[in-house]
Amino acid sequence: MTSIWNRANRQLHDLAVYEPGKRIEETARELGVKPGEIIKLASNENALGPSPKAVTAMRAAIESAQLYPEGSGVYLREAIAERLGLSRENIILGNGSNEVIEFVAHAFLNRGDEVTLLKRRQQTFNRSWTRC
Repeated sequence: MTSIWNRANRQLHDLAVYEPGKRIEETARELGVKPGEIIKLASNENALGPSPKAVTAMRAAIESAQLYPEGSGVYLREAIAERLGLSRENIILGNGSNEVIEFVAHAFLNRGDEVTLLKRRQQTFNRSWTRC
């Protein structure tokens, strides 16, 4: 039987598997310290915890958690645009900066284009460039 992997687009064969950063508990165990003594500055985590305003918004949102969210982010884009004095069409939303960078890569890069990357970069960016 043929593997589905053989039917996948060739550029997918060269993608590296994303390896997330170490969990605080793992690092604490390796260093022999308590997890509370470690402040993680990687993986887009916040050592201070969520904003009280975010916690209030999440608690309010739990009442409608069974509903599928509005996918275009129209209200959020309007609010951001108004605050910045821009048009809603000038605001792009994504699931983290990596997705926004990937959107830009897909929109403006073509196969064969050259891309300059910093030596220290997130692995996700490599995937963005190789898929264009």
